[in-house]
Amino acid sequence: MCSNFQKTISGRRSLTGISRWQMQLLSLGLRLRSSIRNMPPKISLNSGDTLYKYKLDYCIGSGEFGQVWLANDLTISRDVAIKIIDDTLAPVAFHLKEAQLGNKLTHQNVVKIHYADVVSINETTNAVIIVMDFHSHGSTLNYLNSANFMPLDKSIRLAVDILRGLEYLGFYHRFGHGVGQAISKR
Repeated sequence: MCSNFQKTISGRRSLTGISRWQMQLLSLGLRLRSSIRNMPPKISLNSGDTLYKYKLDYCIGSGEFGQVWLANDLTISRDVAIKIIDDTLAPVAFHLKEAQLGNKLTHQNVVKIHYADVVSINETTNAVIIVMDFHSHGSTLNYLNSANFMPLDKSIRLAVDILRGLEYLGFYHRFGHGVGQAISKR
């Protein structure tokens, strides 16, 4: 049995052996997910807008918690990715905690969070912005061919990189164990 698992009395598995901040990062993401599903974001941004010290270039993606933009940090003339989160979706402290924990991560397969700020969008709306490295290769979906398949060698390299990042975060054994079982049952 993997060292990061321990059988509980009920027979369910629980994580042990991972650091407290790693567990906090996981639980932060899970707690508020269900409470914000149907809330529309109040932030409307466009390419070319300036938010605090960042000039927005284009929206990389969006999700339940907010939007991620490629932006130029005007103070140091550097492209960064910024996650912009409406503060009404969850308490500001929740998002700042995400940034504090993420800032401690140092691994080549985990996006580095550099800093976070709370900024005013307009007179009634604030946003939390989390600034991280921008990776120009984008999503793994960019590697799919026209039939939505990826060459095997590229798939293996990406899977190894993802698993290395998860292992660093303490989740390799949790997810890898299930994958191993699925493969061995075929």
